[in-house]
Amino acid sequence: MNKKLVCMSILAGLLVSNTSSIVFAAPASTNTVVTGRTEQNIKTGMIMPTAIQSQVYHNVTKEVTLTGTIIIDGPQLVFTVTDPNGSPIPDSNITVTNVADKTYTYSVKVDPSAFKGNVNYKLSAKTIYKNGKTAGQTHTSAPDQKQNIHVAYVNSFEYSNFTFGAYDRNQNQYPYSYDLIKVWDDGTKTSKGVTGTVSGESSVSILGEDPTYDGGPANVGNQIPPVNIKSFEIKPVVDSNWNWSDNKYNLSFTLIKNLSNGQIEENQEFISIDPSTTYTYTAKDDRSPDYSQDFTFTAPAAPAPVVSDVLVEPSSISSKWTGNDANGGNVQENYTLTYKINGQSFSKYLSTNFTNGTGYSDQNLLYTVAFNGEDVNVSYTLPYIRPASTDINTSNAGSGSNDNNGKGSH
Repeated sequence: MNKKLVCMSILAGLLVSNTSSIVFAAPASTNTVVTGRTEQNIKTGMIMPTAIQSQVYHNVTKEVTLTGTIIIDGPQLVFTVTDPNGSPIPDSNITVTNVADKTYTYSVKVDPSAFKGNVNYKLSAKTIYKNGKTAGQTHTSAPDQKQNIHVAYVNSFEYSNFTFGAYDRNQNQYPYSYDLIKVWDDGTKTSKGVTGTVSGESSVSILGEDPTYDGGPANVGNQIPPVNIKSFEIKPVVDSNWNWSDNKYNLSFTLIKNLSNGQIEENQEFISIDPSTTYTYTAKDDRSPDYSQDFTFTAPAAPAPVVSDVLVEPSSISSKWTGNDANGGNVQENYTLTYKINGQSFSKYLSTNFTNGTGYSDQNLLYTVAFNGEDVNVSYTLPYIRPASTDINTSNAGSGSNDNNGKGSH
C-alpha cells in the first residue's frame, strides 16, 4: 500500500529575479506515485480571496492586508499580486503559508491610499516544475482573481441649518453655527456641527475639508451677517429757529447711524421744543428693535418780540376841539397806528387828547399790546394837528381824555 508523507513546507529562499512573484516549494513525497498525467499547464487551481472587512480611506489608510486561500497542485508555487495600476507588489510584502496538501494561505500588505472608490488587486497563482527538462514550465495554474477594496473618499460637501446668533454690540460680532455635510463617493452623507464667530464687517466662508478630499478646502458657500445698529451719533451742528406761531423752537439735526457692517447712514431729523426746557430724543431703528440711544437738547428762553415799522400817518389823523373856547380848549385826535411785530403787520385805531397845558406839542406815546401771551410795547410819536377854530364842541366843554395807554391784543 502506497503511503504519502505530508511535511510542512518552508518558504523558498529562491526569488525569481525581476518578477515580483513569490516562489514556494511544494511538499516532497517519499513515494513516487504515477499519476498518468502527461500534459502541462492544467488549470485546476483556485484562488479564493477573503473579503476586506475594515474601512479603507483615500489618503489615510496606508496599509491593508489582503488574505485568502490558494488550492493548487504542483511542485513549486509561484504567486504574484499587482495593484490597480498594474504595478507588482514587492515580494517582501507577500507571505504564503502551506496549511495542507495543495492548500496555501496568503497575506499581502498593500498601500491603497492613492486610489479612490472600488479598486481591484490582481492575484495570479501557478506551480512550475523544479528540475528536469521541463524545469520552470507551468505544471498547474489557477484562473486569475481580483481582490476588491473599496477606498472611501469625500466627493463633495453641503451645509444646512446655518444660523447667526445674537449680535454682540461691544465686540461687533456674531456667533454662528451650521452643519457641514460630507457626501461620500457611495452617496452616503455624514454631518458635523460647526460653530464660530464673525465680525459684522465680514462674512462666513463655509469650507469643506477632509483628508480624503483632494484639491484642498472646498468653498461650499458664503453667509453675510445681518445688519444691526452699532451706535448712533448726532452731528455737532444743530439748527434752531423760533416759531412765533406756536412759541416753540424748531430744531433740525443730522442723526448718524453706525452700522455693524462698517457703513454709515445719515438721516435729517426735526423736532419742536418749548423754550427753556430740556427735550430727550430717542434714536431707534427697526433693524435693531431692542436697541436705542437717548440724546438731550436744551432750548434757550424765548426771544423778545421785535417791533418795527411803527407809523402814524398824518393823513389818518382827524382833530377837533373838545373845549368851549377855541383858544383854550382841549384837542382830540383820532388816528390809525400801524406797526409790525416780528415781521407781522398790525394796525390800531386810537384816540388821544391834547390838553391846553401841553402847549399842543407833539406827544411821545406808548401803546402796549399782548402778542403771543406776552406784553409788547409799541412806541410812537403823535404829531399835533390844530383843528379849525370854528370846530368847538360845546357839549364836551371842559372835559378831555387820552386812551392811548390802553392795552390792545393780537
